[in-house]
Amino acid sequence: MQNLFSLKGHIALVTGASSGIGAHMAQTLAKAGAKVVVAARRKEKLDDVVSAIKASGGEAFAVAMDVQNSKTITAAFDAIENHFGVVDILLNNAGFGGDFTEVVNTDEANWDAVMGINLKGAWRVAQQTCIRLIAAGKSGSIINTTSIAAHGQAVGLSTYAISKTALLSLTKNLALEMAPHNIRVNAVSPGTFLTEMTAAEFNEDGSNDFAGEIPLGRVGDLKDMDGTFLLLASNAGNYITGVCIPVDGGHLIRSL
Repeated sequence: MQNLFSLKGHIALVTGASSGIGAHMAQTLAKAGAKVVVAARRKEKLDDVVSAIKASGGEAFAVAMDVQNSKTITAAFDAIENHFGVVDILLNNAGFGGDFTEVVNTDEANWDAVMGINLKGAWRVAQQTCIRLIAAGKSGSIINTTSIAAHGQAVGLSTYAISKTALLSLTKNLALEMAPHNIRVNAVSPGTFLTEMTAAEFNEDGSNDFAGEIPLGRVGDLKDMDGTFLLLASNAGNYITGVCIPVDGGHLIRSL
């Protein structure tokens, strides 16, 4: 059964890998046997992640990538192919919360920034991954990090939620188009987890006032996402495409 989830022989790219979900999942993928490339705008911020992977016996290196800049994406993929080979697992994780304001108070700059990273940035990296996999005749797996915000509404969260809902649509449409090439495209919707992006939602002691409203009675620990991502990345999920799996402690099914 362990071999079913093994990523040995695979090359994984994780965007937004300098902290939070990206940094954690990069290490998880490496422990499963993948050669891991971590990407962020500032390459120096990735040194700790690469060091942690190597200290655990894994293989990793870092590339500079701004998902809002196509030239940096192309250059990063070229560097990856020169170093490891063609990426066949993409964790499309780069994200931006923006200003949490109501629609009537949202300005165009904030809208464009959120959409530019969460949607267009993810599209750019996924497109480049698919182009190169098709050219190489390889199968692959793309996993987009959405959010439980993609499945509902919340006052002041509209721009972010819309970007993640659109990313969910991208996931399904790309899954359909890439199926003939045996490239699977899925998404994971995390619930409440403590990361740099969500730190403002937590108290100084790391507690969260909202935890009691989550059916499982607690906020998530990053390791709670390991199994879901490994399922979608590995041969264990080789007949799964076009789906989105919430990892949220039951948040989306809580009682009315």
